[in-house]
Parts: sequence; structure tokens; C-alpha cells
Amino acid sequence: MSNLQLFLGIDKNNPLFSIYSSENNPELLEVYFGMALLEKVEKGKNSFHFKLLVGRLYNMRYRRQALVEAFGVDLKTIRKWGTALKSGELRQIEAAYGGHENRRKLTAEINSYVRSRFKEIYRGNQYNYSRIIRDELSEHFQTRLSAETLRPLFNEEKARLSELVPAVEKAAEKDGLCDCPADLSSSAVENRNHIPCRPEPESGERVFLHHAGIMLFLPVIFTLTAGLPLMRLSRQWLMSVLLGAVNIEQSMRLDFGSLAQLAGMDFLTSPRHQRGALKAGSTEYNRILLFRRNAAFVDADRHRYFYYDPHGVPYTGIRKLLKGWCGSIGKIARVYYQDFIHDSSGNPVFFKSFDNYYDLRERFHVTVSEFAQTLTAPLRRLVFVIDRGIYGKDVLSRINDNGDTLITWEKGYARDGWSDKLPVCHFKITRYRNNFQDTVSCDFNCVRYPSKIPGYDRIIVRASRGDREDIEVSVLVNDKNMTTRETVTAIFSRWIQENDFLYEIRHFGINQITSYDFEDYGSLKESLIEKTAWSDEYISQKIMLNSLNKTLMELLIKKENGGGKATSMKNGERQRINTLKEEIKESAKAIKLMEKKCIKEDKLIKNGAQKLNTEPKQYMDIVKISARNIFFGLFEKFRPLYNNFRNDHVMLRALTRAPGFVTIGREKITVELFPAITVQPKVRQAFQLFLDQAGGNDTTFNGEKIEFRLGRQIKGGIYTCDCTKTFSPSK
Repeated sequence: MSNLQLFLGIDKNNPLFSIYSSENNPELLEVYFGMALLEKVEKGKNSFHFKLLVGRLYNMRYRRQALVEAFGVDLKTIRKWGTALKSGELRQIEAAYGGHENRRKLTAEINSYVRSRFKEIYRGNQYNYSRIIRDELSEHFQTRLSAETLRPLFNEEKARLSELVPAVEKAAEKDGLCDCPADLSSSAVENRNHIPCRPEPESGERVFLHHAGIMLFLPVIFTLTAGLPLMRLSRQWLMSVLLGAVNIEQSMRLDFGSLAQLAGMDFLTSPRHQRGALKAGSTEYNRILLFRRNAAFVDADRHRYFYYDPHGVPYTGIRKLLKGWCGSIGKIARVYYQDFIHDSSGNPVFFKSFDNYYDLRERFHVTVSEFAQTLTAPLRRLVFVIDRGIYGKDVLSRINDNGDTLITWEKGYARDGWSDKLPVCHFKITRYRNNFQDTVSCDFNCVRYPSKIPGYDRIIVRASRGDREDIEVSVLVNDKNMTTRETVTAIFSRWIQENDFLYEIRHFGINQITSYDFEDYGSLKESLIEKTAWSDEYISQKIMLNSLNKTLMELLIKKENGGGKATSMKNGERQRINTLKEEIKESAKAIKLMEKKCIKEDKLIKNGAQKLNTEPKQYMDIVKISARNIFFGLFEKFRPLYNNFRNDHVMLRALTRAPGFVTIGREKITVELFPAITVQPKVRQAFQLFLDQAGGNDTTFNGEKIEFRLGRQIKGGIYTCDCTKTFSPSK
């Protein structure tokens, strides 16, 4: 046993703490509380645990001079470690404990980005390339760098470029391609990677632009994203999604030159740089900000109840994701979940991504608590309507104890709860079908009384509709103040959420994976709540036992069908029955003796389980649900004017994606749209009335009033072929 030497003496403010070092290993410090050994820490400024120890001692008010003399660290550094540790802020701790290299703004990632963007911008813009790149760094990486900091990088890239130019010029002269290869390269780079804000047309000039219909959305887009950390990129992605480019790769279908003139802003068109900026900017803080803007846009605070639904997305990639039930394909598969919350009008207002490590009953409280942070109204009791996956007496009781209000179906209801002795609540719900004049009604008769689950009422509902079979169901609710009619109407209107999932998948790409980054469960172990699961050995043994029992049952049935006579069976089959009985006994005995349960995370680590890093996908999906809500905000004005529910969405999409002529006047901007559709005069009149309302007196963009017009439709005859010969494919 080695002797210990006192390294840091006892302090009057902390008389029970002392630190010793060993003669055999003087670099190893042993921290004692009284006679108890608390920890062993490797001495040295490169040791994270050493810095933590010194920071804790500083916060414990150890004598400052004693700390400086014992550990050989400057007092300013010690104070910085202690202050960061006391703050509890992860970024401050990383900055304080990471050393000088961690505090460098010019990281390897930023270095690579700057060099790449310089190559793309410089040939076509040799004047303000530095400002463009510094603005992009500020937006994408939340880092402000001076021009002097970036100047050495620019000089190195200029030197490399000057070495390449003579060779390019020589090759161009030889091939006779062009007199100025720099111009050709500049044009190619601009078209592929970067579209700057182009000068606006002169006053009175009429310019044809693609995507002119996006002007119907631009005032709302700019208001919703004003002041966001990713303001310009969020605006770009909102425009892209509304124009049908539901992922970054599909943005190649857009004319960014036209969009630059319409929106008056720069566009980052390189998919690689867009993905890099998305990955860097999809922080939790930025996601919450965009969630709050979206919730404020749809006025989520005014809604009484919300629909909660776990949206399962099947995964077909190579990663070892956890398996779970996926309702969209109706079976167990590798899956990840997005627990969505819609308001009572069907607008998506929040979601949170999970894998199948936690089930819905565990995820519900986490999602609901984070959703409450996106609302601006004072905390109030929110009502959540859940269609499935939450029923259970213990879970429902816990939800009631936590103060949440829940409306859900009673699972396993056997149509035995109706009582003729109770008062009946009768009402109708009317829905529209093809237009506002085409309606259908559903009759409801309800009785209500306390449930066996404490705090919940049971509502037995008998619903009937003329063309459908009558149904009887049981609904549970734990809010005495919610009327029977309001409760039943809420849960019987859940279809608006289901329909929205289909709509967002088809037109906004909500199921697209966006990012392929992943994490192994070994790196997630410390952040997981410990759970138990059936061990692999137990599952294998149980499967084998079931197989043995099945085989034995088949042989016994065969024996029974033969009259129960052993002579009707072959000798091998009779021997097989005896062998199976012995194997079943051995298997049952092994199961009884083995350890059936194990720690779930250890099992997942052993099996190499993985989890998708969904942060970039989450930010892009928030953009998508915001785009969806922006579209439906305009659609609410369009639907009553068009009054045809069969194709009103299609018509509005055609209108908002149409090209047209834009004229900049002295007092207003005039947008003349030419949608690629042929309509009758009555429909055309409805379109123009809608455009007049969309360009009302209060509609402005960049301080100028907008006026929308529908371009003239050419009325021509129907040309028919006057050929007498019949065309048929050659044999």
C-alpha cells in the first residue's frame, strides 16, 4: 500500500474535504470527504475531470490562493471554470472547458464552407463576395467573423485560382470555345449554386416571371419568419414547398432567378450547402422558435381541444431501427414516430419525433409538456383527443392526476353500457360533401354517468346515419365542465386529423426522411430511462417450446383421428411423441431456471440497434407544416367563392404556382397570373373575385400594395383533323 501525501490542505470553509496524492503516482489525486474516498482524478489541464474538480472547489469557496498554488492554474481560468459550472448552460461549459481551440470561431467546418462558397461566388462577383459569405455564416452558423479573419483564406483560394486560369485560357483558345472562360464558369456557377438578389424592374416595366403566383403567399411568409435565426433559408424553403418542391433535391425544378426578383432576396440553390445549413441550424432553440411562430399564425391559443395522434412512418433503409406497429402498412416493421398535435380546426401545431423505445403512454407527457411551451397564453388545462394507444386504468389515472384533460374511446366496450333510466342528450352533426349546399347529418343519442376509473365520466353514444349501420360506442372524459355534446363532437371529428396526414404526405412530403444521420444506442445509454425487456435467450427458448408443442399437437391429433390406436401410427411417429414430451419437459425446466428479463438498453447495444438523428428532419417538417397552414389560410378565403369541394385544392394550387407578368408601378405592384388550366366564365369570375380579395387594401409587400389579375384566356376554336385515313400502329 502506497503512502499518501497531502496535496491540498483542509480549508476552514470546508473542514471535511481534503485532497491527497500517492507517492507511486503523484499525478493521480484522491479526493476525500472525511475518511470516505469520493473520487480519483488525473491531474493535468487537459483532463476534463481535473477542470471539473477545480471548478467545484472554487464554487465551494476554497481559498483562492491555495487553489492557484496547488493546481498551478491562473485564477482567471479557475474562476471561468467555476462560473460556467454554476451557470448550468451547456454551451458556456463547453466554451470554458474546451480550451482555446474550442473557442475559435473559424472551425474546420466553417473553414471548409468558406473555401467552397468562395470558389462558387468569386468568379461571378469579385466585389462583395466577402459580405455575402459573412452574412451566410451569420445566418447558417450563428457566427460573426470579420473580413480580416477570412482574408487569409480568400488570398489562398485566389492564389490557387490564378494558377488554374492560364491553363483554362490556353485550353479555351485551343478549342475556340470562348474569349473569356471566366464568364462561362461564372454563369454555370450562378445557375447551379447561388442566385443573388437581382435589380427590380424599372418603374412601369412589365416583366414575365415564373412562379408569380407565390406573390399570394409572400406577405405572410415574410411576416411569419421575420427575425428568425434562419430567416432567409426558412423563407426559401417555405416558398419551395408551396411551389411543390417538397425536399431540397427537388428545388432544381424551380426558377430561382424569377424568385429572386419576386422576393427581393438572395437564394442558396446548392443542395449540398442547403443540407449543411439545415444540419447546422436545426437546433432545439431554432425549432421551438419556428413552432411558436406557427402556433401564433393559426392562433392555437384560442382552441379548446387538440387532437393527439402518433403518426408512424415505415423505414426501409439499412439502419437497425427498432421495430413497432406501423398503422399505415398494417403490420410490425422498422418504424419511427412523429407524435402530432392538431388544433380543433385540423391545423398541425406541434410534433415530436421518437423511435419505439418508449410507447405512447410514456411519450404523451413529454410531448404535451413541450407543446405547452409553444403557446403564449397563460397555463390552462388543455384538452387532448386521442383515438387509440392510450387506454389503460393506470395511465388514465396518472393523466388525470397530472391535470391533463383527455377524451378517448373505452377499449373493449361490449355494448352493455346503455341505460334507459338516465336522461338522453340528443343532437345532430352536419357535414358538407361536395359544396355548401350538399350536406349530410348524423344523429347522436348519449347518456352520461361516472366511470369506474376515478375522475372519468363514461358517455355511451348511439350514432345513426341514413345510409350506414347504427353504432354504439363508449367515450371517456375527465372534465366535468365539458358538455356531452362538445365531448362527442370532438372525438367524432377526429377524421380531420387523419385526412390531414394523407394531405401532408401527398403534397408537402411530411414522410420524407430528409437526413440520414444516425446514432448507435451505445452513445444514448446515459440519456435513456432504464427499462426491462425479455432476454434473447428467453425469447429463443420460448419460440422453441411453442414449436415443440405445435409438433406434438399435430401428432396427437393424427393419433386421435386414427381411433386412438397406437397401431395406426408408424413406429417412428410413436417414438417421436415420446421424444417430444421429454424435450418439452427439458425446455420448460430451462425456462423456469433462466433469467427472463434483462436491461433493455443493454440488449439494444448488444444487438447493434440504432436511432435516426431526426433534428434536420424536424426543422424541415416544421417548415412543411407551416407551409401547409399558410396554404390553408388562403384556402379558407378561396373555398366559399369557388364552392366546389371536388377540386378546389387543385385549382388553388394551380393559381398559386402560375407564371405571370409583374409590373412595378409608382404606388402598387400588379401581378397578372396565367395558370395552366382552362376554366368556364363562371369559374373565371370566381377566380378574379378571389384575387381581388387577396389584393385588398391591407395587402402589402415591402411597403407596396399588391394587385392581382387573371390573365386573359384565348378563346379559340376546336381544331379537328380532316384526314380521312385512319391511323393504326404498324404490325
